[in-house]
Amino acid sequence: VSKDYAAAAKLYEKGCESNHINSCAWIGSMYQKGEGVTKDMTVAAKFLQKACDGNNAYGCSELAMIYFRGNGAAQNYYKAAEFAQKACNLGNAIGCSDLAYMYGRGQGVPLDYKKSTSFYEEGCRFGNAIGCYNVGVAYIDGKGVAKNADKAKEYYKKACELGDQVG
Repeated sequence: VSKDYAAAAKLYEKGCESNHINSCAWIGSMYQKGEGVTKDMTVAAKFLQKACDGNNAYGCSELAMIYFRGNGAAQNYYKAAEFAQKACNLGNAIGCSDLAYMYGRGQGVPLDYKKSTSFYEEGCRFGNAIGCYNVGVAYIDGKGVAKNADKAKEYYKKACELGDQVG
């Protein structure tokens, strides 16, 4: 079976218009990547917003990065953190790790290494290798947690098991 991205895009857009929230996330992603449609981050943001409003974790996570990068919407770290938090609350591993990154740099949220590590742990728990790796780094550096090489090794191992080449 060959892939027809243009046909899929039309169906997802129609589904989104009918309030099928997962369709909104898929068509938003297609506009982000230019699959079957002309790449347009502003249009992607519109569809991802609707997906997030409907509690689609992927839509919230992707919308967070649109606001974080300022690509498709005006850069706004506060909105980025808000959408990453919602994505994390909905069980999205990348949303948790993105929020951890923001706490670790004080972007859109107060600088807080303890919260940063906590959200990386949450991302790791949901299966994000980068989250696991960064918890390991926190245990090595003692940022947000007490230094503990054994704990760091556990998280690095988990990161490797999840496919991270650095951990």
